[in-house]
Amino acid sequence: IALMKDQVDRLLSRGIRAAFLNSTLDPTDRRRVIAGISRGEYRLIFVAPERFDEWFYHFLQGVNVGSFAIDEAHCISHWGHDFRSDYRQLGELKRRFPEASVHGFTATATPRVRDDIIAQLGLVEPAVLVGDFFRPNLVYRVLRRRGEFQDVVDAVRRRPGKAGIVYCIRRADVEDLTGLLRSAGVKAVGYHAGMEDSERTEAQDAFAGG
Repeated sequence: IALMKDQVDRLLSRGIRAAFLNSTLDPTDRRRVIAGISRGEYRLIFVAPERFDEWFYHFLQGVNVGSFAIDEAHCISHWGHDFRSDYRQLGELKRRFPEASVHGFTATATPRVRDDIIAQLGLVEPAVLVGDFFRPNLVYRVLRRRGEFQDVVDAVRRRPGKAGIVYCIRRADVEDLTGLLRSAGVKAVGYHAGMEDSERTEAQDAFAGG
């Protein structure tokens, strides 16, 4: 959900008509987006694979869909590290939309996973492009833990004026760490699936806005 919003916000800022359909939309906004799709107002629509039910397939067949881009395509494969059954159902796309191109993108596909993605999507003689895994913009460091909270505070204070994201395993950890950071004078806000949609949107906009 966060990635959809981020992508759409960036596209709109560049003058590209885009929208998303997900659970954060209230009924009025959902109807507005669906009506916009029907009128051909958008170049790109972002949806989760779980949305591809019979109603949505039937709806899309009434509009001019040129291509489907499947991100995190390793989720299609039983051999992928994050298999999700709803992704596997996307093999229906080629059958229901034979004129549309289908693209799968992932940064984590072994040859076995790539072969399974191709088979499950029903792709015939696809172009398979494999890039370099080296990411010069990423740096990984392993540090000995002294105290999980103090380590985070120290990391924040080594980067004055810069923003960052701290990943937590549990929602409760997000709440606890956010409170501790605030008590240490750090501007911090939580973000997790248990929050109200409006709270998540507000948190994401605040982070994106610096």
